[in-house]
Amino acid sequence: MKRKRKVISGIILCLLCRILVAQVDMQEGFSMLESGQFEEATSYFEVILESYPNNKTAKICYARGLGLSGSKPAALAQFQHLQTHYPGDFEILLNLAEAYMWNERYTEAAQLYDELLGLKPDHFVANLGYANANAALKNNDTALQYIDKSLEVEPTNESAKVSKKYILLAISSEYRNKLLYDTSMMHLDTILAKNPDDREALLNKAVNYLWMDKPHKANKIYQELTDRDIEPLEGNIGLSYTNVLLQQKKQARDYAEIAMLIADDEDVSEKDKLRVAINMVNALGFDRKYNAAHDLIDTLMQQYGTERQELILARGRMHVWDNETKQGLKYYNFLDSTYAPSFEVKMGLAEAMRGEKKYKAAVDYIEQALKIVPNQPDALRLKEVVKDEYRPKLTLDYMYAKDIGNNYAYVGQVKMEVGNNGRFRSFIQYTNRRLTQITAENNATQHSIAIGTKFQANKKLSFMAQMIPTQSRDRDGTLIRKDILLDVSVQYDITKIQTAGYNFVQEAHNYNADLLRSGIIMSHHKFFYHIRTPFKIGLYTQFISTTQTDDNNRNLLYASLYYNLAEIPYIKFGVNYNVMTYKDQYPNLYFSPDYFNGTEGFVNINNIERRKNKIIYDLTIALGTQQTRETNSEFTRRVEAKLGYRFKQNSYILGYYRHSNASQTTVTGFSYSAFGVQGVFTFGKKEQ
Repeated sequence: MKRKRKVISGIILCLLCRILVAQVDMQEGFSMLESGQFEEATSYFEVILESYPNNKTAKICYARGLGLSGSKPAALAQFQHLQTHYPGDFEILLNLAEAYMWNERYTEAAQLYDELLGLKPDHFVANLGYANANAALKNNDTALQYIDKSLEVEPTNESAKVSKKYILLAISSEYRNKLLYDTSMMHLDTILAKNPDDREALLNKAVNYLWMDKPHKANKIYQELTDRDIEPLEGNIGLSYTNVLLQQKKQARDYAEIAMLIADDEDVSEKDKLRVAINMVNALGFDRKYNAAHDLIDTLMQQYGTERQELILARGRMHVWDNETKQGLKYYNFLDSTYAPSFEVKMGLAEAMRGEKKYKAAVDYIEQALKIVPNQPDALRLKEVVKDEYRPKLTLDYMYAKDIGNNYAYVGQVKMEVGNNGRFRSFIQYTNRRLTQITAENNATQHSIAIGTKFQANKKLSFMAQMIPTQSRDRDGTLIRKDILLDVSVQYDITKIQTAGYNFVQEAHNYNADLLRSGIIMSHHKFFYHIRTPFKIGLYTQFISTTQTDDNNRNLLYASLYYNLAEIPYIKFGVNYNVMTYKDQYPNLYFSPDYFNGTEGFVNINNIERRKNKIIYDLTIALGTQQTRETNSEFTRRVEAKLGYRFKQNSYILGYYRHSNASQTTVTGFSYSAFGVQGVFTFGKKEQ
């Protein structure tokens, strides 16, 4: 805006000088002012005043030369002095108002322009000056009114057209900050109707789309800026950023590299060169090339200095993205305690606290960031995501299942979770399981109420414990048995790519009515280990040792080797292997071979975790083989499908279908199918 005002001042000075009547030939000085040779013009008119000390025109032009060459207070003093000698002189008052503008005394400038317009309502320079003064005071509606009035007087004046463009940009920004995007876009389109290639209007339109969480549309604007050679540097920076948002890692890096090449030009400012380099750091970090990102930061610190805030911020960001939140916090805390409050630093602290699973602290930092930049949509969206971690959540689930052995199950569940800070999360869950067979006398029902809590001790360590009072009843309501079952688990992140855990859980054999009546309680000791390599390959292993109240024992080893092919949608494929043994065999009651193994290849595609998607899905298809010591290898198939609708970012409804003939998924070894519907509802006011 300051550069814009200086350009306008230079343009209108010729208007002010040429309307003055001079008694000496000062054309050379006028030409100096008009061509931007302000220091030379000041010296020129100073010499003129030595010979003609009372020449008003020379005095005015000398004062203007002072102001435009940087001596703004001196210029203001000159015009104030002239006002006392020429009280009420319209031209001097116009220049005095302009001097107030140079000195950023906008209120006084606006008052003076208002007085002048009372004398000459149709005066072009007075209308233009009053518009610019109001624009500087952020009275943009008034500014637009008077800039339009100045253009009615001189429709082709370029200075007024430039002023109107920047006023429209300011109004557009105001509406964007109020999240009134349609009105903001309307003002930008007004600019683009006059000049479709306007750089600032197109850039602001792209920013609007980013605020609206529409990176695809912003991407098109940045592509247009690049393809039409309007602003290749900003266009490629923008394309890199939008491709980060669109999860296109390679494209994000490619555009960042193009921006780096453009920034090599000697005409690009140091500030822009650094901004482009940090964009490259971000693209590397998004692609999980953290070592390369840190190497680039090291190089930049050698070039620009180790104290550059932008580079310290980038260093902290890379640590947080790489799940090294404690290291990232050191950099963010240094910036927060050393320099003035910064939106980027506060948001970085929020991200780090979220990574540390300190959700309340994360929200506090987001609120501090929003005080610096009110209504900033990235901050509002992050606040919404973080607060969801401890908002009340209700889950409803109903499933119908059947198998080829004429066993039917109708299972309904209601679960409510509450917590006020994300560290503790308590829940209660009611389950009703109705089991039927063709022979009605074999029907039975199981009721259970699970009461438990989850505790996040720190970023790495979490616990869960629940007590599950359970009772089983016959078809006529007669009590079969009562039990109080336990479920306790602990999970620990060994490193940022390794997790291990233990779970002790008890459950009743409840696949069908016969098993429920048997009263067999299983006690499982589950151990798991999960490693996720930087190469998209992961390995999940689990060992389960089970003891049963019928004195039987089971051991099961499961391993899943997988590869993450894509992130949007999430695509994973791999191989599952499991081996299982039972001490005793009760084939008439439940599947209990002395030895069993199964292998399957699988592929999974889903977008369930993508909160932006309205239509959500999750599909797993697996094919394999299984065999026992007594049976030959047989072909297995498994399908799990979910399809639903997300009506809020944190709430959805979906239907699901499961089918399998793999023995590890059923107790009796039969093929089965299940159909169900599930609803997840998170309660809380949306951040806006």
